[in-house]
Amino acid sequence: MPTDPKLKDKKEKKAIPEDESLSKVITKIKTTDKKAIAIPPDDRWSVLLPKHLGLALKLQGGSDAWQGRKGITTDLNPVYFVELLGPGSSPGLVKIRTTPHTGKKPVSLIDRDVDADLVYPLLKGAKQFRAFSYNPFDLVAIVPNKVITSIQSETDFRRQYGTTYGYFNRVNQDKDDEGTPILESRSTWRKRMKPSGAPFYAVYNVGDYTFSPYKVVWAEMAGHIRSAVVSYDTLAHGIGTKPIVPDHKIYFVSVWDKDAAHFLCSLLNSEPIGIFVNSFTVKIQVGTIFRHLKLPAYDSSDRSHKNLVKSSKSAHRSGITSALQSRIDLEAWNIVNAMPKINV
Repeated sequence: MPTDPKLKDKKEKKAIPEDESLSKVITKIKTTDKKAIAIPPDDRWSVLLPKHLGLALKLQGGSDAWQGRKGITTDLNPVYFVELLGPGSSPGLVKIRTTPHTGKKPVSLIDRDVDADLVYPLLKGAKQFRAFSYNPFDLVAIVPNKVITSIQSETDFRRQYGTTYGYFNRVNQDKDDEGTPILESRSTWRKRMKPSGAPFYAVYNVGDYTFSPYKVVWAEMAGHIRSAVVSYDTLAHGIGTKPIVPDHKIYFVSVWDKDAAHFLCSLLNSEPIGIFVNSFTVKIQVGTIFRHLKLPAYDSSDRSHKNLVKSSKSAHRSGITSALQSRIDLEAWNIVNAMPKINV
């Protein structure tokens, strides 16, 4: 009886026994010759095909022009990433609802007014965007502080945002398994913020960069780097148009110039940059790429730079096509090939 091809494939994909002879192992595996080079700042290995080794020599070393950031860290998303229900009981307020189903800690289901000034559109998770595209999220973010040092005092916050302060106090009536008020049990707040006197409701990874008009975003965990430009979104019930705030599973570069943002987005979605980033990252963790990746600043007088801007805007507007991606890859290779080799 002939062997079922499917069964044969399954048999061939089985693990190779530890005591298998080298001669037999060689017949069962496929090999690819690659070169490895240690790249700064931590001497991790960049493993590339020989023909791509020049990428490491040009792109290693980290960027002066671009700084990667992590989105806001709340350690209790059901309290800060909430449903927007409607207008509040008075002007300047909106009604929100906690989202206990989105977390593991015991957060109560609470409908409450908060101050509209502190509510922002949210970008949450890799599923919300892909290369040159993103979708609005159905939850909003409450961001009570604008920095992580010299935070507005609890007294001043209560005076300015009494309704939201009342909301956080109500949330804090919930306790963790050890009986600690739930907002005060957050690990990042306890370890990094409480020692400097931050109020019990403060969140981490917040600064001017959080509220920049443009952000080039990519997911912390992904098979390959995929980037998009996000800017503002308009929320209902009097909140208005505000910058989109990424959560901590998303990395981004804050940019104040629209063309510069689209230039960087095109580069991150291009073939040469993808090859190099994949060479030194674990396939599911590509968050801190700018510690190792050097890219040029945007130059509005450079033809290739301007072409990348145009292509990114087109892709965001109408979607990416194979022809458009080819143009992006061509210009990116032109830019990389023109970069000097880095001796470290």
